[in-house]
Amino acid sequence: MTVKSKKADEKYDTLARIEKKIDSMSSMTNNKISCLEAKYDELKETFAFFRDDMFSHFDTVYKKLDFHKDEYHSITYGMRRIEDEHRIIDHKTILERLNKLESRN
Repeated sequence: MTVKSKKADEKYDTLARIEKKIDSMSSMTNNKISCLEAKYDELKETFAFFRDDMFSHFDTVYKKLDFHKDEYHSITYGMRRIEDEHRIIDHKTILERLNKLESRN
């Protein structure tokens, strides 16, 4: 065997080892990517469930807020009505007192 062929064989062996290492690393990387994709899909499903759950909670909150808004409007309407009646009563009492005072004269 000549020196050139010996060096060529060494280079070939080195390249073969590098290729095996690259293949090994490639398969490990593919396995890790597959695991990451599976975890991503799992997280995606979990977040989809979480999102739907949150939306249903928000819907409940909005319904309660609508109910409270309606109650607020009912109460303010009732208070205005009471205040208006109170003003009318005050005017009537003032007029009655004026009439009594006028009748005394």
